[in-house]
Amino acid sequence: MQITKRSKSKNRLRKSLLFTVLAIIVIGGSYLSFAKNHSSWPFARQQAKVAPADSNTNESKDEVAPSTKATGTDKSTPSGDQSSSPKTPVKNQSSSSSSTPSSNNELDARITAASQNDSVLQIRTLIQKVTSKGSCTLTLTSGDQTVTRKAGIQALANSSTCEGFNVPTTDLSQGKWNITIHISSEGQEVTLKKTVEIT
Repeated sequence: MQITKRSKSKNRLRKSLLFTVLAIIVIGGSYLSFAKNHSSWPFARQQAKVAPADSNTNESKDEVAPSTKATGTDKSTPSGDQSSSPKTPVKNQSSSSSSTPSSNNELDARITAASQNDSVLQIRTLIQKVTSKGSCTLTLTSGDQTVTRKAGIQALANSSTCEGFNVPTTDLSQGKWNITIHISSEGQEVTLKKTVEIT
């Protein structure tokens, strides 16, 4: 008798647990179906996340279009107008501190440094040719004042340089000085120009 009572109580407990689980599944499934059809939680969050992503994509497309149009207008600008622009890079390109050879007789060289360090004006050059033959002549002019120095050419690993010019500022008055360097090497030559301020 006791065994049957225990088994009956276990069966009732199992049935009630099974009924409870089934009720939870049915209620949960019904709510999820309702929520999906009416865009409520938890489906509302997913749609909210998707919507901003779409709007950001549209905004980025809108931003790309004007820049493309701007690029198109830049391309239509004549090259002559760009060369007359007062931008700094254009000024540097028009500077004669470097030289691009126009013939086999012209050296490819440039002034790499022209600065006052304490009481010395230091001027350095770079020659796009490996050689130790030739000479460099520096001429500094300011008004009616002229200072001249000469140096040889020193070969480097992949290029060459004038051996360097260190001009004491005691030889120079304050103000702007025009630098002219004439480099001659093995039948090739070039003249470089730059301006420096002595303080």
